[in-house]
Amino acid sequence: MSVPSDGGGAPVAERAEAVGRALHAGPSAIGGDTADLAWRGRAACYGNAASLFFPPPHFERKPEKDARESAARELCRACPVRRRCLAYALSVDEPHGIWGGLNELQRARLRRTRAELGLTAAEAACLPSAELPPTGVRGRRLPSPRVRMAG
Repeated sequence: MSVPSDGGGAPVAERAEAVGRALHAGPSAIGGDTADLAWRGRAACYGNAASLFFPPPHFERKPEKDARESAARELCRACPVRRRCLAYALSVDEPHGIWGGLNELQRARLRRTRAELGLTAAEAACLPSAELPPTGVRGRRLPSPRVRMAG
């Protein structure tokens, strides 16, 4: 069985751990300045295991993924720097994990909206589509209204 890769050759689990370590290690670890990355120390997830925010290295069934992501979102919901975290993930095109309460697919949709509207990452993080769903509601896509052809 092969381990999922992030496209750069590193397995996703290793990348998740490296990102987590870099975020908490200090600005020099990810190349930012102290003022720009000071929000990390105030994050609700600071010091928590990355296992809630990133998928495991093995296959994860949908109910397990939903439970893990829900637990991560609960931490994000109370986080004082949630929007800053989301803006960071959007600005660096982070492809993995829960950032600012949104998963990979939700951030991809938000990135498309950002590009269409010509917004900065910080502006996109304030859009209504960046809001977290109410507790207990999964991030399901509603079916688009389509006109069906008789036939």
